[in-house]
Amino acid sequence: MDVAVTARRPNPLGRRIRSLTVSKVNRLERLASRIDRAEVVFASEPNPRIADHEVCEVHLRGAGRSAFVAKASGPDMLTALERAIHKLERQLRRAKGRTITRHRAPRGMLVG
Repeated sequence: MDVAVTARRPNPLGRRIRSLTVSKVNRLERLASRIDRAEVVFASEPNPRIADHEVCEVHLRGAGRSAFVAKASGPDMLTALERAIHKLERQLRRAKGRTITRHRAPRGMLVG
């Protein structure tokens, strides 16, 4: 999976945050094998009244119509990333369960 990590606001991203982001996003590949590209964008809200001012937005794109997006905020970048990854895991599990149940014959129905 190709992972692109960027920052929108003046917060520079260190090597540690980039490597943690890539490893956490690659962990999602076990739930969706058709995902080809992941884009992670970190931003910072300049409003001092907002407690969770670090924002993480993750876009997963793959073959066909598979596209998943999660946006989460937190007090620091890693917390925002964890929350966004958690949302994506939930979305991917639901999508995977949906495909499995649609392709199986309903119980009680005999084919043939």
